[in-house]
Amino acid sequence: MTPWKKLLSAFALGAFTVIVLLALGAYVNPAMLIAFANLRLCN
Repeated sequence: MTPWKKLLSAFALGAFTVIVLLALGAYVNPAMLIAFANLRLCN
């Protein structure tokens, strides 16, 4: 595996981890997700 493929793989794994953690946080605390959506839609 070339260094570029390793870097891309690590970046994809990191992005996937962040998305999963955000989804888990939204499941545990739905008010956070609603506040984020309002912030994105209203600005």
